[in-house]
Amino acid sequence: MANRAADTTLIRGAREAYRNLDNVPGIYAGLDKIGQAGIEMMEIARVKKEKAEAEKRDKIKRFDAVSADVLKRSGSFKSAKDRNLSFDIVSGIKKDYLAADNDKDKAGALIALQNEVDYINGLVDFKAKAVSSNISKAMHPREGGNTGKNLEIITSFQNEEYDVSIVNGERVFTGKLANGDTYSLTKAQLEDIVIFKNPAYANAYNKVFEQEHDAFRFSENNVRHKVSQSLPLQGEYNDLYAFVNDPIRDNQDFYQMLSEDTGLDREIKAGFKKNEYVDTNTDGVVDPTELAAFKLAVIDPNSPVWKGDKAKWEEYCRRIVIDKLTNGIINENKKLYPERYKTEQKEKQEKQENANYPPAGATLTTLNGTELLVDGILPRAVDDITNVENVQDGQFYESGGKIYEANEKLELIELKITEPTAGGADNLT
Repeated sequence: MANRAADTTLIRGAREAYRNLDNVPGIYAGLDKIGQAGIEMMEIARVKKEKAEAEKRDKIKRFDAVSADVLKRSGSFKSAKDRNLSFDIVSGIKKDYLAADNDKDKAGALIALQNEVDYINGLVDFKAKAVSSNISKAMHPREGGNTGKNLEIITSFQNEEYDVSIVNGERVFTGKLANGDTYSLTKAQLEDIVIFKNPAYANAYNKVFEQEHDAFRFSENNVRHKVSQSLPLQGEYNDLYAFVNDPIRDNQDFYQMLSEDTGLDREIKAGFKKNEYVDTNTDGVVDPTELAAFKLAVIDPNSPVWKGDKAKWEEYCRRIVIDKLTNGIINENKKLYPERYKTEQKEKQEKQENANYPPAGATLTTLNGTELLVDGILPRAVDDITNVENVQDGQFYESGGKIYEANEKLELIELKITEPTAGGADNLT
């Protein structure tokens, strides 16, 4: 029977032969090439990985550098509401940025981050500006006009007594006022309702005052133009609203100026009869109640007098402001040069009296056909030609620049006046 037991010596020899490749021709030349290729592939993979990790670290570093400022500025808010919302927004943008695998998506994420930076910077700046010391008195409640609601909203916003949320991609601040009213406004809407002091216009008027009040060569029209130019531009309602409510000169606001000017009271009563905005019942008399209401309406576009028409308010307000402030400069000038004003007033009165009288050299034909020079007769001046007492036959009367003669029936007949012609009657003496 054949012996099937393994020969251990033969098996050991075969194993050694497999391990020792010296007896295989060219084996090492191929093997070292394969090993080198593997090493190179591993090195390339390592470099790629390190590069990817470096790029990721660089992306995070650049993103964090941009986002650091917005997170720092949002930390200035009193409550955690704004801070937390801003942190969540920035974190979401960062996630999108790191996940972006193309330049377009990366740029989109960076733009979104910059928008958040700009928004927070604007919000912080607005909160810093909208403090009570910068708010115009125009926002304060006033009898028969401004209710002061917008001031309450701004105060609530400044105290961060609100909830903030994102609606259609924009922050909305929602709060509740003491009387139970609620508000939901964006930053842009909050900026629209706040009215800031703007002393630049009062400063401009005071500059005109200092330049003109003591001028010897004084032109009322020039002063009026300068005063007009010192005011806010037409259509700048909030600036005009603030101007007439905040101090203008000597710590007086415009309402105080109006209240002390009895002369202006007379002008309003005389000039605005049957005006629907002043003489509200249009009975031809501006009574004290209507006058008081109008003075308040002049400084408040919210007055019911204007029926919501801000342009109409501006029209009346601007006109009265210019008149009042111009007269203020004129009155100061009169105090310095009283004699000049007396002379000018006298000349003005004489000019007014002569304005309606026929010019020298004009002629008229009397009732009996006699032609006379107008300036050669001495008519009796009367205010009302329809109410003349003690009419005398043949007597001449003058009223409103017209000449009348009494006939035999003591009726006053208007005489036709013939204007002088060059080189003719106006050269007669």
